[in-house]
Amino acid sequence: MTMRFNVSERDKPFTYCFCTGRQWFLGMELDLHGLVMMEASLEFGAALSMDIGVASGEVSVMGGIYFKMKMNAGNTASELTGFVRINGSMSVLALITVSVEFYLALEYKNEKASGEATLKVKIELLFFSKTVDLHVKRDFSGSSGDPTFAMLMPKPDWNEYSDGFAA
Repeated sequence: MTMRFNVSERDKPFTYCFCTGRQWFLGMELDLHGLVMMEASLEFGAALSMDIGVASGEVSVMGGIYFKMKMNAGNTASELTGFVRINGSMSVLALITVSVEFYLALEYKNEKASGEATLKVKIELLFFSKTVDLHVKRDFSGSSGDPTFAMLMPKPDWNEYSDGFAA
């Protein structure tokens, strides 16, 4: 038997301050043996919008942290992510709309640190729409199973190297 308790969900967090856009959620999963999984997120930032008649636009900047811990047969796996999300859009005479979304995250999971960045640009002109996505992900460090720099680089033969300079 498993029971899940949560205050809001990850995709629909609870907003507790409308003026600055603070959001959070908490979820826990329990079975007869105890805690199976716990996850939580806290997000904060600000949003602004303007409308001057012929043009309107909005921008939001949000940052936050996400934590997840999962228990499995005595083993504990955890995940920690910090992120920044920036959204913006502008519409002119309801004919041209440009939307931009930027997402940057740093994650520590399974003894590895990685970073991810996504940029999405969407342009709408009357009946035409085009979206361009750029995505990059990089690993920064690894566990003891990853090769070291010394393993990847061969040891130099200094005698052969110095003989190259002999006249």
